[in-house]
Amino acid sequence: MDISNIDTLYAYDDGDVITPGMGLSISAGHVLAQYYDPQTKKISSDSDFTIAANQPTVYPTPFSAKAGTYVIPDATGQQWYLNNLDADSAGILDASGAVKSAYSALFTKTTYSVNGKTFPALKIKGNLCSATDLTSKTIYYKSVYEGKQVICKIDIPINVSVGTPYEVVISCVNEDGVNDSVIDSDSEYLDLTAYLSAANSEVAGTSYKWQKLIGGTWTDLTTKNGLYTVGNSGKSLRVYDAGLDGIESFRPVITYNGQTYTKVTVLADTHDPFYIDMGRNISGQSIKKSETVTYTPKVYDRSSSTLQTGWTFSFTATDNDGTVISSASAKTSFSVTGTTIYEKGTVNVSITASK
Repeated sequence: MDISNIDTLYAYDDGDVITPGMGLSISAGHVLAQYYDPQTKKISSDSDFTIAANQPTVYPTPFSAKAGTYVIPDATGQQWYLNNLDADSAGILDASGAVKSAYSALFTKTTYSVNGKTFPALKIKGNLCSATDLTSKTIYYKSVYEGKQVICKIDIPINVSVGTPYEVVISCVNEDGVNDSVIDSDSEYLDLTAYLSAANSEVAGTSYKWQKLIGGTWTDLTTKNGLYTVGNSGKSLRVYDAGLDGIESFRPVITYNGQTYTKVTVLADTHDPFYIDMGRNISGQSIKKSETVTYTPKVYDRSSSTLQTGWTFSFTATDNDGTVISSASAKTSFSVTGTTIYEKGTVNVSITASK
């Protein structure tokens, strides 16, 4: 029996065994990015956020390992930020919780409902780039959950090219067709579909395969009864409850004209009877270059919170592209230096407990 969890180290603080994350609802076939052509001085029509069909919605998805579910942060005192976390001028909401007039052309405060929960959300309705500002953007969400600070973020690439910018698009829906990445019952499954996009248009002549990060190695997936179903010439992947233990990483590998493109997505099974307390030595996920993060994990029974014995642990650290930075197996602890985190920007540490 295996269970897994993933910790993401960012340049800001967080809390509990609560892993920050940001969900995305966007029209099928679209990616959270904008494409600007410096010759025409225009944003591509498929990535123009002023067009209603293109407008994405982002929402915080902090995951509590102990509760075994994504939790809803407190509405009181919550704030969204554009680019500069904690800067008052970058705060999108005013003291009453409404969108400030300075940001009213860019964002709308809203909610997003999935798996019986309604999360605070932010719809992007204005373009975040222009001829004079072509830098990529980051949206942060900050609040608390049971007294613990929760900070989630999502990056929005701004692509400047007169050629063809390629990007991998992944959609993930549950059996009801709702954007979702969580299995929370024995009968639930998730359907993932990937393709290569050129400014939000699908590229023809591609080949596909799906992989899962297992024991520090990206492993090709094939159809296995009750675990996975690979279909549509490898373009789609159905993941069943038995094929997902805890929180795990998957990715499509797409080949086009001899080049390989990929993107990592994280799926979660939130009804396992056990959970991993990662035992991170630093309370937050904000890491200085001079610090070292060390994990000494333990396994607990979710219903009784009792410590379990007889588990062994393996560890894998990857960057945002899924490239393995370091790994270890049959260890009781694992470390990542602040220098590594600084160089990579974001480091994801996956822990698998086996028994």
